[in-house]
Amino acid sequence: MRRWAGGAVLLFLLLAPAAVRAQRLDCDRCHAELELLRQQSESLAAAERLLAPAAVVRASAHAALACTECHSGVTAYPHAVSAVTRTCTSCHAAADSLWRRSVHANVRDREPVGCTACHGVHDVASRRQLSTPAGIDRANGQCSSCHESQALPASDAHAGRALCASCHGAHDVQEPELAVSLMHPLRQVETCATCHDSIAAVWRTDVHADTLRKLLAAGALDADPETLPGCTACHGSHGMMRPNAPGFEHAEVARCEGCHADRTRTFFKSYHGKATSLGSMVAASCAQCHGGHGIRPSTEPASRVHADNLVATCGACHENARPAFVKYDSHPDPLNPSRNAWISFSFFFMNGLLVFVILVFGAHTVLWWIRLAIDRRRGVGHGQGNDHHAGGAA
Repeated sequence: MRRWAGGAVLLFLLLAPAAVRAQRLDCDRCHAELELLRQQSESLAAAERLLAPAAVVRASAHAALACTECHSGVTAYPHAVSAVTRTCTSCHAAADSLWRRSVHANVRDREPVGCTACHGVHDVASRRQLSTPAGIDRANGQCSSCHESQALPASDAHAGRALCASCHGAHDVQEPELAVSLMHPLRQVETCATCHDSIAAVWRTDVHADTLRKLLAAGALDADPETLPGCTACHGSHGMMRPNAPGFEHAEVARCEGCHADRTRTFFKSYHGKATSLGSMVAASCAQCHGGHGIRPSTEPASRVHADNLVATCGACHENARPAFVKYDSHPDPLNPSRNAWISFSFFFMNGLLVFVILVFGAHTVLWWIRLAIDRRRGVGHGQGNDHHAGGAA
């Protein structure tokens, strides 16, 4: 009996694919011919929805399924009124459960965005196909057909390399400002870590990570996402620059300013800041001194700008850096004498001298104009009436 049972199973495995192919060829007689479908449909759009060539299905994620596994009750032509098309839920209940909680199932002021809107109908891409550049372009193109303004430009670091679903989720897509979203700042590091695990490991030691952990511990899930130091706070979201792109680190100065306005203000008073504001790609920016990931307060020994580490940090650009060299104040604040008395003295002295000179020479100029006006009113030209002029005239 076991031998007969094993033979039956083997025979089924051999014949099943053939039966599927035979059935598809039978369906192909009508559903591979657009012109024929057009004659039996009320519009071209309706005919195109019925178009399902076997070759397309064979290349899809449903290649192993027979047509009748989705379209039941179809035994003859014309199809019986009782024929029905099964929903995706019948096979993908877990995905459907996630989708029902997503933003696509609860779109404001319009019909829900169903499975076929993203996956297609008969040409559903498999996981393997979605991992290819062509699959990524196709899937992201589906997303941008609704989210046109969010399409990734070619310069984006993720363009052609990552699926929208890799960041936003596949079926459980939520609005980014919600705490349950994969792109909310409180969850971003875990989302980004699926591809950038080594960077995420370093970032978890960062002062920014400390801030997020404190907020999580305090239950501050309703905090404004714009104020939270997640990955996108520094790198941006759509239109993200590649880290090796020219000017990447200098462009980050503006992002640092969003949270560290006072420190950025004093940075732009330094040589590095002034050179950066003039477009220099050589002068040091925030990340070149403080680091990109793993940033610690300057009071901690692990910080790149701790007093014990400054020679090494500055030495990355300045080969002859010495202890005396690193006494340079990279965040000068002339209005704060307690930070650097000599800078404050120089600032007030030079600005006072400048104001004094302008006032003196301004007053001199005004008085000179008044004298010229008086002389013109008397009819006396400049220098007229003195002995030298009179002698020359004689």
